Amino acid sequence: MDAKIGEILVQKGQIRRYQLEFALLLQNSYRHLSQPRRLGELLVAHRGVSQRIVDEALRVQKELPREPLTQIIRSLEGSDGDHTKLLTPQKLQND
Repeated sequence: MDAKIGEILVQKGQIRRYQLEFALLLQNSYRHLSQPRRLGELLVAHRGVSQRIVDEALRVQKELPREPLTQIIRSLEGSDGDHTKLLTPQKLQND
């Protein structure tokens, strides 16, 4: 799974946890108004960080390895290897 930009900024000490939580609440409010905003845009607009810092965090985010698909599938299967939680073409044909 991709690292979220807010977590990258917190881990790098660019913003504090309360600033991230505020920006996420603000982002959610905009989403409910059908006016979605990117988290970095909100942080810059409310002077949490500069655009340069957001751009740097986006570069870091892009360079991070993505979780392999097999790991995602295993996490959906559960620790016991139960495949019933997955919807496969074969399962669709049998139903």
